[in-house]
Amino acid sequence: MAKIHVRGAAERRFPADQMEITVSVRASSVSSGEATRQGRAKTEQLLTLLQDRFGIPPEEVRLDSESIQSEYGVEERYSFRKAMRLRCKADLALSEALTQALEETESVGCDLSFDLSDRAAAEEEVIAAALEDARRKARLIAAATGAKLVGADEVRYEVYGAEPPEARMFKADTVALGGSALAARLSLPEITIDKELTVSFVCE
Repeated sequence: MAKIHVRGAAERRFPADQMEITVSVRASSVSSGEATRQGRAKTEQLLTLLQDRFGIPPEEVRLDSESIQSEYGVEERYSFRKAMRLRCKADLALSEALTQALEETESVGCDLSFDLSDRAAAEEEVIAAALEDARRKARLIAAATGAKLVGADEVRYEVYGAEPPEARMFKADTVALGGSALAARLSLPEITIDKELTVSFVCE
């Protein structure tokens, strides 16, 4: 039996349905102990704010490890940094409300990113579309040569040009956001996934 080797490709855009908000807590003092105390106090303050104002319990917030670094300028100082991450259903109204609330707290940075809750299912959908594209091309070639397509013998695929796991929307210090209405200016992003595969079809 003869074989036909074709390349199939497909691209799909999926609306993001999950978002991750990363809050960076910072504090600075002339002693590492005081910087740590201030940073931990701000962390507790933010956890309380999330629970009291937005109903987000502390156990749903992932706390990254904290760090202390020396600063050298006119006098030696120490900087405290800690990140808090919240992953939830994509909601621009919630992201705006959280951002406005964070503006009330000094030395806080905000990073918002979006993703798909089931990326594996989305990739399977694109792979199926790429396979169908390859089958369509193989049928055209088989018809042109008077052959009959029997079925696929081998499939090899790789990812080309897919967006990273998180489509980043913005990254800014809350001080620079100026209380602008984010929900009115932004829309939920789309995640692009494309696949390209090579298929060997058996024909007779």
